[in-house]
Amino acid sequence: MRRKGLWPVSGSALFVAVDEDAAGRSQPLAPGSVPMIEILLRNGRHVRCAETIDDRSLARLIRVLEAV
Repeated sequence: MRRKGLWPVSGSALFVAVDEDAAGRSQPLAPGSVPMIEILLRNGRHVRCAETIDDRSLARLIRVLEAV
């Protein structure tokens, strides 16, 4: 995201690898449903959004939620 100019250079982001098997998805997704991701922000807020969210929208959402 930094390379695309969507994340501030001074911000310290922590990315954690996710192993779907380890996450233990207990039930298969319903037909037509979109997989969701959950992000814990530095200020303690949680963001849940569709896995298909584009980089620019996600970066904007994170900036707004961290600024409030």
